[in-house]
Formats: sequence, C-alpha cells, structure tokens
Amino acid sequence: MKQNENWSKFWAQGHVTTFGEFFKDGYRGEIGQWWDAVLQSFPEGGQVVDLGCGNTALLTAILDAGLQLQYIGVDPAAVSINPRASALLVESMFPPKLLAGYGAESVPLESGSVDAVVSVFGIEYAELSEAIPEVSRLLVPEGRFDWVMHHADSIVSRMSERAIQEYNATEIEGVISALKTISAEAARVGLSGLKNSAMAETAREEINTLAALYLNDTDLNTGNGTMFEFLTSALKFFRVLKSPEPDRVAFISNLAQEFEAYHARFSQMLSVVKSADDMEQLTQLCSQHQLSVLDLKTLNDEQGILGWIVSGKKVSV
Repeated sequence: MKQNENWSKFWAQGHVTTFGEFFKDGYRGEIGQWWDAVLQSFPEGGQVVDLGCGNTALLTAILDAGLQLQYIGVDPAAVSINPRASALLVESMFPPKLLAGYGAESVPLESGSVDAVVSVFGIEYAELSEAIPEVSRLLVPEGRFDWVMHHADSIVSRMSERAIQEYNATEIEGVISALKTISAEAARVGLSGLKNSAMAETAREEINTLAALYLNDTDLNTGNGTMFEFLTSALKFFRVLKSPEPDRVAFISNLAQEFEAYHARFSQMLSVVKSADDMEQLTQLCSQHQLSVLDLKTLNDEQGILGWIVSGKKVSV
C-alpha cells in the first residue's frame, strides 16, 4: 500500500517516533511519564505487543527502565530497532522480535499468548473493526491494553493541519525542477562552466529567492515550518553537486519522494484523529469483543491536549 511505503521512507530516515526530530530520542514529557508508569505494571518476563511500533521507541523506554519484558513490535511499514535500543539490549534477557509488514488487523501470533497490547499513535491507523477483535484474540484473560491515540483537538492535530496548509506543491515542484536543471547543466558544461550557463544561474536564483523567503523567518508563529524544512533539505544538493551525475539525480529523486510522503503522512494522520463520539464507539466495539475500557481520558501538557489515553483489560468469560 502507498501509505505503508510513505511510512517506510520516513522510518528509513532513522526517526524514532512519528514526531521526527521533535522527539528524536524517544517519547518523553507527559507521554513518557505515563508510559513509565504503565510499563512498570506489566509482569516480569511478560510478552508485550507494540502495535504500530515504528522504530521501537517503546522498546527504548522498556530498556531504559531496566524492565525484563518480551517485546514484539508490529508495523505494516518497514521498521527497525533504533540504535539506542540496540545498545541497551546487551543487558536484556529477552531479545526483541519485529513483525514488519503486518498490520494490527492480523498479527501472526498464537491466540491467548500476549500479556499486554500497547500502542503509541499506532492502532488508530488500522481498521479498528478488525484490529479490536485481533487484540482480544491475542490477549490472555485479564491481559492489558494501553494505548495513546490521536485526538481531534490535540496539538498534534493542529500541527498536522498547519503542515498541510504550509505545503506549497507548486514551489516544491519548482525547486525540484531547478535542481534538475542545475544537475543537467553541470553534466553538459562541467562545474566550472555553470556560472556561464544562463539556465543554471536562473535556476539557482529561483532557489535562492525561495530560500530567502522561508529560511529567514524562524518564528514559530509566523514561519512556514514545512517549507523551511524542505528548503533546508533542498540546499543540501549543493554539497553533492561535485558528485557524479547519478548521485545528484538520486538526491533529487529522493528529495521529491520524501516530501510527497511528508504531505501524505500528515494527511493520513488527520484522517485517523478521534473525537469524543469516536471514542464512545470504540468503547462499545471493545465491549463487544471482551475488552473492558477502564480508563478513557485525555493526556495533556502545558500546551494542551496530546492525545487520548485508553486502558483496560480482557475480561474472562
């Protein structure tokens, strides 16, 4: 699926969480504190499944806390164990397992084999009518589920909306075209001849004009973060200008694909945010599949809502 490809490209850049550089070392703040408390409640040696695991930020939290848990990360995208978690694994009794290419709707594990199913902004990307029964199938009786889900009125949703509004496809396509022109002219006249190429100089001026427009405004309230990030990435082309033409072509292609995926990821994020009515329906769906929601609330920090907290257990029949 195209969305899985977009996320695979994102995780391939080495990000640990869906917030990229904002939480580059893993979840912290209110989210991290809540997870620390949740993880401490799991039985030692228990098997924990992390749905939508990304590059295993929760595994890092488990290892940082010195907990001995059997971690299984599940994600439909291509993901990997992040470097910090890898470094901490030398002291773990339980090697982690990654099930990349699997969604929350169908997890290749035995029924009743899991002590806890956790998720940080992950399970809501699945088809919940299929994922909830699958969670119930996986859990042992009295097994726990603890999730943080996207809230329709959260700071994350507002950031996503802003990112989409800031995305200027015409200007992005213009910069990509200008980079292609400079690369082609470098191949035609050589690096030393670029300044004498009217086409290359015009292309460079187009890029410099946009760079001056977007890179000089670093105010979080007035600046365009999306175009700032794009132009910052685009200007790295001039570091590879002296590289062979195939390397330049690959750089431009990767840049174009990266920001196409950037827009798609934020669009998808907004498509899965949950309102209070949505959470009521989720609670009812859980109840239909032996999952009792014991705690449903918002997680907040000084800036506002971060997401929904959903916790509960599988009831015995």
